[in-house]
Formats: sequence, C-alpha cells, structure tokens
Amino acid sequence: MEDPGSDLSQLDKLTEESILEAVKNRYQEDKIYTNVGDILIAVNPFKELQIYDKKNHEKYGWKDFRTDLPPHVFHVAARAYGRMRQKQSNQIILVCGESGAGKTESAKYMVQHFMQMCPEDSGDLHDRIIRVNPLLESFGNAKTVMNDNSSRFAKFLELSFRNDGQVTGASIRDYMLEKCRVVGRNEDCGEGNFHIFYGMFAGLSQQEKQDLFLLKPESYGILKGSIERLKMTKHYENQYKENMETLKKIGMTEADKKVMHCMLAAILHLSQIEFRETEYTSGELDIADKKLVDHAATLLEVSSEALGVALISSTTIMAGEEIIVYKSLDQAKDGRDALAKHMYERVFGWIVKKINTNLHPHKSRSQTKVAEIGILDIAGFENLQTNSFEQMCINMVNERLQYFMNNVVLIQERKIYESEEIPFENVDFKDNMNIIQMFEISKIGIWPSLDEESKFQQGTDSKFVERLKKNFPKGHAYNPLLTFARGDRIGFGVKHFAGAVWYNCEKFLEKNRDTLNKDIEDVMKSSKDDCIADLFSVRKGDTGTISNTQYNIRASRKVPGLGVSIRAKTDQGGLQGMDLGRTLKEK
Repeated sequence: MEDPGSDLSQLDKLTEESILEAVKNRYQEDKIYTNVGDILIAVNPFKELQIYDKKNHEKYGWKDFRTDLPPHVFHVAARAYGRMRQKQSNQIILVCGESGAGKTESAKYMVQHFMQMCPEDSGDLHDRIIRVNPLLESFGNAKTVMNDNSSRFAKFLELSFRNDGQVTGASIRDYMLEKCRVVGRNEDCGEGNFHIFYGMFAGLSQQEKQDLFLLKPESYGILKGSIERLKMTKHYENQYKENMETLKKIGMTEADKKVMHCMLAAILHLSQIEFRETEYTSGELDIADKKLVDHAATLLEVSSEALGVALISSTTIMAGEEIIVYKSLDQAKDGRDALAKHMYERVFGWIVKKINTNLHPHKSRSQTKVAEIGILDIAGFENLQTNSFEQMCINMVNERLQYFMNNVVLIQERKIYESEEIPFENVDFKDNMNIIQMFEISKIGIWPSLDEESKFQQGTDSKFVERLKKNFPKGHAYNPLLTFARGDRIGFGVKHFAGAVWYNCEKFLEKNRDTLNKDIEDVMKSSKDDCIADLFSVRKGDTGTISNTQYNIRASRKVPGLGVSIRAKTDQGGLQGMDLGRTLKEK
C-alpha cells in the first residue's frame, strides 16, 4: 500500500521549508513516521495511537519485507533483523533526537518487535528482556521541564542471536547517569527526582515505611518542587509492583531487595542532614539532628559515630602524622551530597549488573551467538531554562552523534558517488567538527581547561570561566562559537549545531571532580553488610559505572522483611546526646 509523501528524499523540491511542511502535514493526519531513505523520522504524538498491536507486528515482518508499507518503527527493526538473519552480521540502530522526542518509547517498541520476530521462546527470556526497559526507566528517568519521563542516563542495548534468529540473551551498557539529580534539580519548574523514590512511598506498606524510618514524602527536601509527582499514587504503586516483580525475575533475592530499599531510604535521610557551627569553638561543625545520621547508619549497617565524624571532618597526613581537620560548612554539605549521589550511582550500576548476569550469563562465550543487534538510546540535545554540567555532557555526546551522521550519511555517500563517477548535486551541510575541537583541543579546550582548574584546591567556577576567556580571546578561531556575559554572571554560551545554549557554571568543578571523601568512603567499606561493603569497594569500569565490573559482589546477609531487627539496633543508641566535637578531640 503506497503512502504518498512518506519518503522525503523523493520530494521534487528539497528545502528546509518543504521538509518541515511535509512532516507537519503528515503529523496532522497522525502519520508520525516519515522516511528519509534508510533514516526514519519520528515525531512524538503525545497521545496513544493504535499502531503497535499484533496486526502491525505481523504486517512488518522480516521474511516478506515490503518497501511499499507506510513508515513505521517496526519497519526499522524488521530491516535490521532481516539483514542480521540473511548476512549473519552485526547491526546497530541509533536513536537520537531532542529531549522529549520519544526516543525511549521508540527503543521499547523495537525491542518488542524483535521479540515478536524471533522463533517461539521456550522460556521467559523474551518477557524478561521486554521488562527490563521499564525497570531501568524507574531508576534512571525523571520529570524535566521538557519531558515527564526523560532518560537521565544513556544505554546501549545489545541483543545476541543464534543462526536460527532466536535471541540468546541481552546486555546493557549504561553511561552518564545524572546522579546529581538525586540532590539537586530545577525545583521552581517542577522537575522531579528519579521515579523510584515516588514509587517507594506509593508501593511500600505503612509498616515497611516505618521500618525504614520514612516519614511523609513531603518531608524530604530532595522531593521538594515535585508535589504533583507525589499525588500520582496509583500510577507509582502499579509501577513499583511491576518493578518488584521484574527484580525477582532477573534474580534479585529478597535480601538484595532489602539492601536496595535500605540504601534508597538512607539517601533520603542523609539528604536531610544539616550542619551548624558549634557555640563553643569558631570553625567547628556539628550536626543539627543526629537522629538522621543514626537512621542512615542503621540502614547501612555502619557505625553512627564513624559516619557522623566523617561527615564533619577529614583526615590528612602531615609530616607523617595523621591529623583530623574540621570541614567548612560548604565542604560538609558537598560531602553529604557526594555520598548520596555515589550511593545512588552504585545502586543503579548494581541493578544493571544483575540484569546483565541474568539475561546474558554466558556473554563471554562467542559460540553462544552468531550476530548482535545494538540499540543506542541516549539523552537528546537539551536547552533548558537552566543548563549545567550535565547538559553540557549530553549536548557534546549529541555533537559527536551529529558528526557521525554527517560522516556516514553525507560524506561517505558522496565518496561512493564520486568513486562510481555518478553525477550528483553537492549537498551543503553544517560541519560541526569545529565545535568538537573547541571542547577537546589539547590544553586549552573546554574539557582540558575544566580538568586543569579542578585539580587545584583553590579552583573555582569563576576562575574556570576566566581561563576560557584567556584561552579563546577575540580573534581566536573558536571565539565566534563562544559567548561570555558581562558582570558577575558565571557561565558561558556555546553555539551548538542545534542552537545556542547558555551554561550556568555554578558547581561545575564540584560535578567534574566527582570525588567522595576518603573518610566517608572508608565508613561505607566497613559496613557489616557484605553487599554494601562491596558496592563501595569495586572499581568502576570503562563506562564509568560498576555495572560491568568483573568483581563478584557478595550477597547480603539481611534477613527477609524490610526492617527486621532494625529498631532493636537503633535502641542501643547512636549519636543521640553524643558530642562529636569531643569525639574528634579524643581522636
């Protein structure tokens, strides 16, 4: 069945205006997919469309692949699967676009179609593969200004197949988790934290919440500004139940789930800790509500005293002697936030590791697969009301993807035409390599400059911006790509391929350093729970997470039930009534 106007490469007049007009006209008819040769353009309909049912799964099959069918995301999956079966070669699908464009949903629909095209599954592997995407959304997605379910991490999903087309397993590589969202978001715009926090409050029983020392969700600062999220009780309750069932299916024991809940609850308690200067000695800090430290320490099975001391002080070696120094108020807050962020990052990486172990336990054995299909689902280009370090990272990844597309789709095609002496009209396109070079050029680029300033203890965000001004003065080749504000505004603008973005550089150095105080890290490694101790002991892999570590994380010895014996341990006392300053002096 022909679909007029479904392929933009066939337009009589190919201009930006004609392309936009064609896509707009199709969108108004609920035709959200449009081809450009082998590339599929998808426009988010922001409503349910009945085009992903069994009938469409059957229509877009790989055996009788038809080019006259209307454009569809199933068509992309079928073409990749067909090539994989016929050539027994690896295939890759890039899913890219602006934040809120529908990338995550497109990736999920393609996975569903792959499972439909596979021969009948003798077990439940197909179901487990489909289930892990919603699970990762709960832990890695959040509401932003542009999208209610925005991916705050990037993932590369690899599906492995036998020569008969049956899927033998799946594995996920995760990148760039926006862990700073745990402790800071654009609250004024109603941005939310990761979905799992709301799911806990909606899905746990009252007794389970009490066992985790949880109060009403409105009590926690890291959920502030997203009250409407807290009102979606039924939605999050259903999501939470599905998550717990999926965790069970991927091999998480009840003890594992208890560790996960304890760590998430500990993050909530830690985020509430406030510091104050003592009344007795200037410069010395104390913790305002030591009960919060007790709760977190009990859940993490570490010493309350050791955790409290590590939060307000640090140990340094001078002239071979160990000296304990009080932190400044800002340093204590940064240390508290760093612990919450690193704790969440390790929970996330642990879950991805569990997924990979369950879905592809024999991935290292090459004989178990013939070919693979990879799907890259990465955060889209972002230009929000406030753009920080994480937006700059996301946008630079998209610059790289744009360059890759330019190189593959345009430059390589042009070379083929030239080699075969086929006449063609030269296509003028925007080459963005100069933007990439400005970020990466040795010593003076934006990344090297940020790394260099981050090395200095006295380095500041404003000094980093001043460094960029010196490195790219007027007359420099890359200066036209940058904008610097007058006055006290700490930041700079970049003219990206997709538009100009202003970056607020406050806390750039802190986010780039991404360091956890050694004293706090040592406290976490000392946990009496083997699993928690291991999560803070393993080294990160090449993707920057612990998900692909070869280290075998030991199982927790926690007994079933979220809060068994917790209350008894707390009653033994902790920091309540303890003078941390005196404790430090004794040390």
